[in-house]
Amino acid sequence: MEDTQRRDEAIRLLDAYRTRAPIDPIIERFPTMTLDDAYAIQSLQIDEWRIGGGHPRPQGRAHEPRDAEADRRRPAGLRRAA
Repeated sequence: MEDTQRRDEAIRLLDAYRTRAPIDPIIERFPTMTLDDAYAIQSLQIDEWRIGGGHPRPQGRAHEPRDAEADRRRPAGLRRAA
């Protein structure tokens, strides 16, 4: 993949994450994509999150702050993962 293609795919992923709209797998558009390409796209995505002030956390119950006191009251095998 060319650097511009990597950057374009990183932007597509960022837009999909922000809008929560699904996109087709990148490998379908670029069947010759390598593992190095995938890591480069991921790195571009992370760089953009850092520039923008951090990872944009999705909204919803699964991402609400943990209740540490409630976790202490639960039996050990039933605690939520960190």
